[in-house]
Parts: sequence; C-alpha cells; structure tokens
Amino acid sequence: LLGCGDEPADPVEVSETDADSEVDTGPGWASLSGTITDSAGAPLTNVRVQACVEDNCRYAEPDASGFYAFVDALEPEPVGHAFDVVVKDPGYVIPLVPLWFGHGEQRQLDVVVPGKSEDVAVPETDAQDLEVVEGVHITLAQDDLDLNFGVDGAVAYGARPDPSIWLPIEGIPGEVQGLWYLSPSDTASLSGGFDWWLEASTLGGDEGQTYTAWVVDYEHADWLSAGTLTVQGEKLVPDSKLPILSTLVVMK
Repeated sequence: LLGCGDEPADPVEVSETDADSEVDTGPGWASLSGTITDSAGAPLTNVRVQACVEDNCRYAEPDASGFYAFVDALEPEPVGHAFDVVVKDPGYVIPLVPLWFGHGEQRQLDVVVPGKSEDVAVPETDAQDLEVVEGVHITLAQDDLDLNFGVDGAVAYGARPDPSIWLPIEGIPGEVQGLWYLSPSDTASLSGGFDWWLEASTLGGDEGQTYTAWVVDYEHADWLSAGTLTVQGEKLVPDSKLPILSTLVVMK
C-alpha cells in the first residue's frame, strides 16, 4: 500500500492539465500507487500514467523501478476517473478502465502492460471484416474512423491479456468472462458504431447463451453498453454496434 515498504529512489512527479501550475487536492481525496511492468516483469519507465476527469488529466511518470503514485490527488466518488497507461515505446497496447475511489482511499494497483498483436491493415474505403485481435472481428475502414489528433488509423491491433493481469472492472454487473484492449484506442465511428462479432470459441457457452458487452467511454470515465451477445453456432452475435474502440469486456 502507499507508504509501505521502500520508498522510490527518485520522487514521482504528478502534473495535470488545468490552467494553474498546482496539482489540485481536496479533503478526503484518494491516493493510488503501484508499479508498471511488462509481461516479463521488467519495469516500464518510458510511460505516462493518467487519471482523467473529462478534459482534466493528472499524470504520473514511473521511476526507475516502475513505481508511480498519485498522492491525495484523486477526487472521490461519485466522480470517476479514466485510468490508462500509455507506453511511449512501440509494441504495447493502452490498458484503460474507469475507476472510482472512496473518501480518503489509499489503493495499490500494479499494472502489467501486455504487448500488442500484429498490426492489421485497415482499408482506406470499403470497410472490411477484420480480426483485430484474437477472436474479435470488427468491420473497419479508415474513412469511417473518428480519430484523435495524431492517431494513425491505417492499422488496427489489440491484446487479449491473461485474466491474471486484468485491471479491476468496476461499475457494471456480472462476472468478467473476457477482456480485450482494442486500438486505435478511444476511436469512434463516424457512422454511429462498428459492426462486430466474437468467435464463440473465445468464451464457449451453449447455443443461445447470452452475455453483455461493454466498452470504456474515456471522455466520461464510464462504461458504454455494447449490447447483448448470443451464441449462434460458431459466433457470438451482438444486438448492437460497437460504440468505440477501447477496452472491451464481456460479462455474464
């Protein structure tokens, strides 16, 4: 927990994006700390750890051991935070989840950032059904992507992390059955959503079994429903479009 064990060798700096130079704090604000490592357990240091409330983000950069900390810097419930880890080196996905904190809570969260899948070329026009990452098929074309500034929409990729390194999933009902990180992260469709489906073998289940699907809404630090999935033969067929490319979770 925060304050336990050895202190990091160098101070961990926290900054934010609002107009003044001070990091805002308040009575009962929460703290969050932990380590950022790769799948082999090596610390990742060329990283920006972010906790965002709408357009105001708090940033922490890990020290040489991968340790990061937000001390008394996170507003408690009902405010949610879009928590993500951006590795500046190539070859990684962006783990992203919404988090809520209790009054004065001190939480430890160690993050393992998985490597990304192989790049999948996205056609400029004429959308195609692409297996973006293991078991996840999304119909994509570059001219339908509502990209953030500086984001390349020419390729799509993702990761399906092992359950042992899943980030905490809060605020939606049920038990997590599957989790994927999809990129280009935080990318919406200009036509109102992406057609998609899952291979039934990713989760199993009998014919007619249903699951619910959710994706992270970064802007509002919350979950967006991606509808209900139903096992139909070799597919899990959704009844809704995928609202956005980000963290996808399937619940039962």
